[in-house]
Amino acid sequence: MSKTLEHKISSGKAKIAVVGLGYVGLPLAIAFAKKGFRVFGLDKDADRLHRIKNKESYILDIAAREISLVVDRGNFSVEASGAQPSDVAAEGRRQFGGPARAPGLAPITALRDDHFVETGLALDGP
Repeated sequence: MSKTLEHKISSGKAKIAVVGLGYVGLPLAIAFAKKGFRVFGLDKDADRLHRIKNKESYILDIAAREISLVVDRGNFSVEASGAQPSDVAAEGRRQFGGPARAPGLAPITALRDDHFVETGLALDGP
């Protein structure tokens, strides 16, 4: 990982794209936005995008007030397609692997010169 990217992440200045705003991606995007990162959510589901823009939740574990908080702060916005300039990207989908077949998230990748480059960082969790 470049020193510039490392600094942007550690200082909270990194712009993060989350691709897929389902039951993994939306909580991930909100968690990053709550930490102060600028987050761009991408999803092909027009209903999801509409509901987020209207500060409504479609995930049981996410309250509408959580969406409202990060949208009103300007830390979270959504689009159907097209890449916003971002420093890192997370794929918001479950991945199964390893001996226990435990769910986790795809590796976070850095966007450099319009190409996603794996940094080796990963977020694991239920």
